[in-house]
Amino acid sequence: MGKYTFKPYSDLFPLLFSKEKERIASHLPSSASIEHVGSTAVPGLGGKGIIDIAIAVDKTGMEETKSRLQELGYEFRPSFSTQDRFYFIIHLPDLEEGTRRYHVHLTYLENKEWKGLIGFRDFLLNNPDALQEYAELKKKAAIEACQNGEKYRKMKEPMFQKFNAFQSIEDEKKRPKISVYIALSIDGYIARKDDSLDWMDRVGGFDEDYGFQKLLASIDSLIIGRKTYQVASTVPDPYPGKKVVVLSNSLNSVKAGMELYQGDLTELAEKLYKEGFRHIWVDGGSTISQFLSLQLVDEMTLSIIPIVLGSGIPLFHAMEKEIPCRLLSSQSYPSGLVQQHYEIIKQ
Repeated sequence: MGKYTFKPYSDLFPLLFSKEKERIASHLPSSASIEHVGSTAVPGLGGKGIIDIAIAVDKTGMEETKSRLQELGYEFRPSFSTQDRFYFIIHLPDLEEGTRRYHVHLTYLENKEWKGLIGFRDFLLNNPDALQEYAELKKKAAIEACQNGEKYRKMKEPMFQKFNAFQSIEDEKKRPKISVYIALSIDGYIARKDDSLDWMDRVGGFDEDYGFQKLLASIDSLIIGRKTYQVASTVPDPYPGKKVVVLSNSLNSVKAGMELYQGDLTELAEKLYKEGFRHIWVDGGSTISQFLSLQLVDEMTLSIIPIVLGSGIPLFHAMEKEIPCRLLSSQSYPSGLVQQHYEIIKQ
C-alpha cells in the first residue's frame, strides 16, 4: 500500500498517542508540552494513520531534547528540519498495521510552527463543516495524486488557506477562546456547603458523558480556582496533555506540571495566547464570575442536574453589570440532565 492513502479514523489513535506520550515524557523535563496533532488527533477525520506528536520545550533546550528523542529510537531528519523545528520519525509495533509510523515535531512555544500545528488541529475540532470538507479533500487527494507527494499536498492547500484566513481574524483578538463548562443544580449551586458533589451521581450510569470528552479534545489549557485545584490535585494526571493554570492568592505552590498564577486575568489570557494556546476552559465558581465580569468568556455550557439543593456554593458571584447571553442550543438527556449552550454577547 502506498504512502498517500486514506484510512478511516480509529478510536485506537488517541490511545496510541497517550502511550507514546507517556514514554517520551519520562525522558523529558516536566515543563515540556506534548500534544497530539495531525489527522489522527481529530475524531472523524481520517488520513494516512500516522501519529503526529508536537513537542515544545524552552528554545535553549531543543538540542538536549533532540538527543533524548534519539536515545528513544527516533530518527532525526535534517532535510525536513529547520533551526526552529526539528523533525523525527520512528516505526513502532502496532496491533492494526504491524508497524505504525510516528512523527515528532520539536519546537518551542513561541514559534509560529507550534501555533500552526495546534491551531489547525483546534480549527478542525471546533468547525464541523471544515472538518467534513477537509476529510473529503483528503480522500480525493489520496485517489487523484497517484502517490505523488507534491500533488497530494497541493490538493489539500485550499483548507490551509481557509485556516490562515480564520487565524488572521483570531489573531486580531490577541487572546484565546475561553469557554465555561460546568454542572449545577436547578437552583444554581455547584456544590453543597461542605464542597461535596455526591448529588451529581443522580445523572451517572446512563452511558453518557454529556460532551465532556468533546470539550477536552477541543481545549489546550485550563484555568482553575483553588477549590477546583484541591479536587484535581488528588488525581495523578487529571487533564492529560493540557496546560493547567491555578489561580490562588493563598497557595504558595502547586503540583508539578501545573502553574500558579497571581495577577491580572486579562494579562494571563494574553500571555497564554502568546505561548500558543487557543482554547481555554475556565472552571470554578469564583473564577468563572471573574472572567465573565471582565468579558473574557466567549461561550458557556451549563449542565443542569434535576435536583434543588436549597443551599450550597453558588455558581455565579456578585457582578457589577449584567451579562447578556444568546442561547445556541438546549438538549435534554434520559437522565433528566438538561444542557444549555450559550454565546456571551460582548458589550
